[in-house]
Amino acid sequence: MHTCAALLLAAGRSERMNGEDKTTINTAGLPLAAHALRMFAHCNSIDTIVLLCGSRNRNSLHSIAKKYGNKKVVAIIEGGERRQDSVANGLQLLRTNGYQPPDLVTIHDAARPLVTLDIIERGLHLA
Repeated sequence: MHTCAALLLAAGRSERMNGEDKTTINTAGLPLAAHALRMFAHCNSIDTIVLLCGSRNRNSLHSIAKKYGNKKVVAIIEGGERRQDSVANGLQLLRTNGYQPPDLVTIHDAARPLVTLDIIERGLHLA
C-alpha cells in the first residue's frame, strides 16, 4: 500500500484577475479552491494535503482548509515565484519537518474545480 500526498497550488499572482484572488471567489456556492480541496480531502487514497498559498490569500486558505480539508491538510505554506518553485517548496516540506515522505505525490492547481475522485484515483493508479 502506497502513501500519497497532494500538493494543491494556490500561490499565483492573479494577474489576469486584476489582482483579485480567484481561489477565494465564490463559485457555485463555495470558494473556488474548496471544490478541488474537498475532492482530495475525501479521496481515500490521499493521506495528506499541503496547500501552497500566496501572501495575500493565506488567511482565506486557512479558513477554507479548516472547513473543507477533512483534517488532511497538514500545512499551508508560501508558494514560490513560479509554479515549479511552489512545487519545490511543497516537496521540500514533505521531505522535512518530521513528515514521513509519501510514496506518491499528486500536484493540482486549486483553481481547477472540476477534478473528481475518479480522476484522482485513476491518476494515482497509473503512477
